[in-house]
Amino acid sequence: MGLQGHSSAIARDLPGLVGFLMATGLRIGEACGLAWNAVDLEVGTIEVRVSAVRVRGQGLVVKSTKTDAGTRTLVLPRWCTAMLRDRAEHLTATDDDPGRRPVFPAPLGGWRDPSNTQADLRDAFASAGFD
Repeated sequence: MGLQGHSSAIARDLPGLVGFLMATGLRIGEACGLAWNAVDLEVGTIEVRVSAVRVRGQGLVVKSTKTDAGTRTLVLPRWCTAMLRDRAEHLTATDDDPGRRPVFPAPLGGWRDPSNTQADLRDAFASAGFD
């Protein structure tokens, strides 16, 4: 059945995130730190510039990649661009600058914590019957 059929995975917005990770090869922190202003749906690319990380004493922060080599532009497969376009069309209006909002927000909003996301993925894969 996969993740698409598991209500807990859907509630945590994991099917889209997993598809995106597979399409791009990004690290979880890079995907969690991706904002809409780094996505070009017309061209079908993303700019990897930041990563979400938990910093002792500061909490969850989105900061620049560690090296210049970590900053890169990736061309997306058409299906992934279509998936992101669908997500963009379903954004809810807020007072925030929509370009600075996370593409894959936490279930309760805001930036997604990579450590929590890893735990959510482990739980979802286990309940879906994956090792």
